[in-house]
Amino acid sequence: MKTDPEYVDGIYEIAPRTYHESTSEITHFDFPAQRHFTPREVDSMLRTEGFDRYNFTDGGIGCRYWNIIILHRLELLGFIAQESALHLHSDLPYMYSTLRERVSWPIKQGTWDDPGTSQRALRMWDILSEKLTEKIDREERIARLFELARHPTNRAKVAQYLQALDVDPVGLADQMPQRRRLHAQWVSQRSALEVSAEQGEELARKRASTSDDEEDEDEEQELNEERGDE
Repeated sequence: MKTDPEYVDGIYEIAPRTYHESTSEITHFDFPAQRHFTPREVDSMLRTEGFDRYNFTDGGIGCRYWNIIILHRLELLGFIAQESALHLHSDLPYMYSTLRERVSWPIKQGTWDDPGTSQRALRMWDILSEKLTEKIDREERIARLFELARHPTNRAKVAQYLQALDVDPVGLADQMPQRRRLHAQWVSQRSALEVSAEQGEELARKRASTSDDEEDEDEEQELNEERGDE
């Protein structure tokens, strides 16, 4: 992740790194730009909004959360397509290997030095959950309409409702197995987002408490030094 000043005119890159030969199946995630922007603009956004001052949890966990948040911020700014962050979140909770099937690897959160940045990130995480809920609700409505269409007298009215949802009634029956699988995946993903949000809020509270303790210690040290000078 290139956010150092010397990389301002370079590229924003995420690539697998390991101390040994990598067996990762992932080489990169590609999200097309919605409008022209420069790496300098991304770097400026990171620094201005405090997203560059990030703290991993013990063991260096939290990079995937950071990437999702940054991607979501770029999405909200109109740099990349809508739902890019949701797509990334659906792909990242796993370890991918060229040697075996993917393995579940839940996303963990870290915190930022600035409490305001942490709160902004938590809110962005909530927005992801809200967007996913909208997708789930829409798919559940389509499923209900599909069931209603089984009765011949309902089909004309159901077709109107489906068209209002931008769904072509023709061929919907063939689509339903895939739609049901996606629905189940989204429900699971929303649950993961909610669990991660709870963890993030707890981390933010701990981070704030630690910062308060450090400030108290600094003030106490300054007072002791002043007494010593007297």
